[in-house]
Amino acid sequence: MNNGRYYLALLLGKSISKVLSLLHSGATAAPGLYASKIDKDILKKLTSQLDFSIVVSGTNGKTTTARILAGIFKAINQNFIHNRTGSNLERGIVSELIKKANFLSQPKKTIGLWEIDEAFLPTAVKILKPRVVLLTNLFRDQLDRYGEIDSLAKKWKEALKTLPKTSVAILNSDDPTVACLGKNLDCKVIYYGLRDKNLGTKNISHASDATLCPNCLKPLKYNSCFISHLGIYQCLECHHLQPEPDFSADKVKLSEDGLEITAKTKKQKCQLKIKISGLYNSYNVLAAATTAHVLDISFEKICVGLKNFKPAFGRLEKLTIKDKKLKILLVKNPTGFNEVLKTVFSYFKNKPISLLIVLNDLIADGKDVSWIWDIDFEYLKQFKNLEKIIISGLRAEDMALRIKHSQFPIGKNNFEVEKNVNEAIELLLKSQSNNLFIFPTYTAMLNIRKILNKKGFIHSTWKD
Repeated sequence: MNNGRYYLALLLGKSISKVLSLLHSGATAAPGLYASKIDKDILKKLTSQLDFSIVVSGTNGKTTTARILAGIFKAINQNFIHNRTGSNLERGIVSELIKKANFLSQPKKTIGLWEIDEAFLPTAVKILKPRVVLLTNLFRDQLDRYGEIDSLAKKWKEALKTLPKTSVAILNSDDPTVACLGKNLDCKVIYYGLRDKNLGTKNISHASDATLCPNCLKPLKYNSCFISHLGIYQCLECHHLQPEPDFSADKVKLSEDGLEITAKTKKQKCQLKIKISGLYNSYNVLAAATTAHVLDISFEKICVGLKNFKPAFGRLEKLTIKDKKLKILLVKNPTGFNEVLKTVFSYFKNKPISLLIVLNDLIADGKDVSWIWDIDFEYLKQFKNLEKIIISGLRAEDMALRIKHSQFPIGKNNFEVEKNVNEAIELLLKSQSNNLFIFPTYTAMLNIRKILNKKGFIHSTWKD
């Protein structure tokens, strides 16, 4: 170890972190960014002092899944370090480690719990050498940055091949691409998945991304489709079968207030309850519970951790502003947006609602916004009490055009384009309905929370 560079990098990182804290700045990645410029191996050096690391990655659900797992760790008083604010590249992980590090070593028996960007995953596996790698799903997202899912899957597969026998890969059996990654690995492979056929349909969404057999590339036969291409499937051509889940959800009860999941392993059953709604969150709960179970955490402690869970900022975040209820739901790809629409419709189809959609095209959102044409906005016609839609953001005109082509009955009073996000929020709060929703892309969500924080309605994103 080059101690001189290491200690200088650590000192600089801690100094930057302290200054940013005093300035109430949200630049959570800055300490790691500058520390890594001094010592390019600082991530490896810091994580080598941990007991072990857990890596959570995937297109959708990684932030929520990692948060649920963090809640379970708190329930058992397990020491852990977690990039909780979602800064999921190398600089963000280094920044979080620097905060907790002293100049001698990390606290003993501390676990690293890392939400990892999909493109950074192969590098993260190489450096962190994690004991557990949890992969949630693969959907088209930021094609200008990630490429098609097959390309990303190949890189993931190569990374998983490097895991030793002592590591565990936890994979979603309902995602054909992710499930196939478990073949021919040296490490232990554990699968999780839904098995409540009452939640699924026979028809695959037009926006589904991976409906071909990963083995022979022929169309898969779905017995039940839950979300996009996630479901119960088989290949009638080459007889490629879906892996049987080691941890499954046999029954899921959905409500506006939360989820109740009847889960089971091959030996036990348990009831998992959590205050977060949406079918897509069933997968997040199941993924976190499976990981906890692999780490020999009891079902009793898992349930305690779920009981105290609070959603991450912008992920079904709920606010009360005067007499109005406002929910913020991050949207960043077609599948996620479609599931958000279905969730809102399920619980508010008979209640008056107003909606603000904010579309940005900055690097963190993806520069290519063509994905909005795969959103099922035609679904909006089923919202009988949708009083108003407001469109905002850097690419507001693109979103407005997309909705215009959805056959939603646009009138003078029920549709408005306001590019200034602050003004758009004011319009939403002045609407007649008491149930308000904001659907923002990532950078839009951060901006919206900053505006709401200045108005005194919400805490700072970086204090979450």
